[in-house]
Amino acid sequence: MTTLLDEAKSLIYGDRAKQYGPYEIEAQRLAVAFSLVLGFPVKPEKIPLLMVALKMVRLSNDPTNSDSWVDIAGYAGCAGKLPSIWNQGDENTNSGSGAEPGERAPA
Repeated sequence: MTTLLDEAKSLIYGDRAKQYGPYEIEAQRLAVAFSLVLGFPVKPEKIPLLMVALKMVRLSNDPTNSDSWVDIAGYAGCAGKLPSIWNQGDENTNSGSGAEPGERAPA
């Protein structure tokens, strides 16, 4: 049985990656676009949050839309691909721990 997380993982490391290219580059491009539209700087690490907010608003209309739930999980996974998310000096992140990007360092 495929879970929501399995589906999200297969999208962000499969079809979506092939269709849109590396998420790190897409987040950078989206940050530039959002910055131009909004008139103030938007950092790439804010892009997953903005996309999750969009999906949350859509879910408020139909909380049974499984596609939106998969997308939220996918955006969380994409956030883990952004080095800026994991290099903020948080002692609980993988900085210098040997953990993979998106994984928490051992306690």
